[in-house]
Amino acid sequence: MELTRPEPVECPHCGEPTMPNRLADGAIVCSCAAERSLPPPPIPLAPRRPGPR
Repeated sequence: MELTRPEPVECPHCGEPTMPNRLADGAIVCSCAAERSLPPPPIPLAPRRPGPR
């Protein structure tokens, strides 16, 4: 099983680049000194299927 490292994001609290950290309870917090919760990542949209013609 290959683990992927999350991409850095901008902390909405301090504005600095930060790495998202998942806690044991599933919460995602920033790695800056504030260690505040981060918004969930956007859900990718499903590819559109062509409609019947």
